Amino acid sequence: MRMSGSNSKDKINEMRKIREEQDAAYEASLAADRERSLRDKRTKDHQQRISERLAAIKKQKLEFLSFLKQEPSRGTPGVLTINAILPNGKRIQRRFHQDEPLTALFYFVFCDADSPPEFDVVTSYPKRVVPCRPADTLRRIRGDDEEVSTSPENHVKGLDKGLTFAQFGITLNEVVLVIEA
Repeated sequence: MRMSGSNSKDKINEMRKIREEQDAAYEASLAADRERSLRDKRTKDHQQRISERLAAIKKQKLEFLSFLKQEPSRGTPGVLTINAILPNGKRIQRRFHQDEPLTALFYFVFCDADSPPEFDVVTSYPKRVVPCRPADTLRRIRGDDEEVSTSPENHVKGLDKGLTFAQFGITLNEVVLVIEA
């Protein structure tokens, strides 16, 4: 009889061991499902943020396009031509009046389909960053809630200072480089 009691105990222990293994496998499967679900959610959230950012950029391009004045005619006194070279090598060109604000240059470059969403405009020679980016542009494009500080301590490279082309020293034709920020 001892054999049968021992046999019974062995069976109980074996069943307990099987149940523990099944429970462990179930827990591992559950953990893997949670991890996969979390990873899928993160991917979906990331894709959503990208979609929202692209929509904001598209909306911003349409808005900035409306800020551009009509291009002045060639030969009009005080008119200069800007040749901008984008990071992909594409060249874009537009005429501006020298009394227009430098932000017009930013709007023109930003509205091109091949323009990066964040960039600086740099003159070719002497090399200088053109302060043409409107102060709230980064916040609008990135979707940040914080204002961009324009104080000297918090200076952002390329931020608009209210200058015109003439005040910045661009009165003739100029080649500028668009550098992705």
